[in-house]
Amino acid sequence: LLSGLVSVVRRNLYSGQADIRFFEVGNRYLEGAKGRFPKEERMLALALSGEGRAGWLEKKRPPSFYDLKGAVDDLINRLGIRSLEAQAAEHSMFQPDQGVSLMVKGEAVGFYGTLSDRARKIFDLEKSFFYAELSLEKIARHARRAKAVREIPKFPASPRDLTLILPEDLKAEKITKRIRHMAPDLVSKIE
Repeated sequence: LLSGLVSVVRRNLYSGQADIRFFEVGNRYLEGAKGRFPKEERMLALALSGEGRAGWLEKKRPPSFYDLKGAVDDLINRLGIRSLEAQAAEHSMFQPDQGVSLMVKGEAVGFYGTLSDRARKIFDLEKSFFYAELSLEKIARHARRAKAVREIPKFPASPRDLTLILPEDLKAEKITKRIRHMAPDLVSKIE
């Protein structure tokens, strides 16, 4: 997944995007036992790079290792995983002391860190590049919270004020009931 995300990030940096924050879900293929097919594992990859962005209360700054760490920690916490262990990862793709391996109950579930200068040179990246890769299958086994997922609406929400001129004897309650009956999937709130 790394090479694909690097390609997307590089293309966006060259086209003038200042704040790069991407994710990708894809498969990783691991060597299987002799005479067997490779093992396929669903992965989540995160990438941060660029010049950064300004927030409401903070000045513009480039993303950092700690921004990536915060994103990974937030995901893990939202899934209710409390037994996460982070260990230093001495991997050649990361800067020294800026690589982390993630374990849950003794099982490796992912890693993250700052791409090394050598790796950035190979990928032709001038800006710092922060990368995480997590096994969705392994994380799902340890997740405690079931998350409800809804389909993205075909028509995005559009708050509107609507004024109706109606007879005085017509009650508001009757109008709201009728609206809810006619379009229950389209109307989320009536005040």
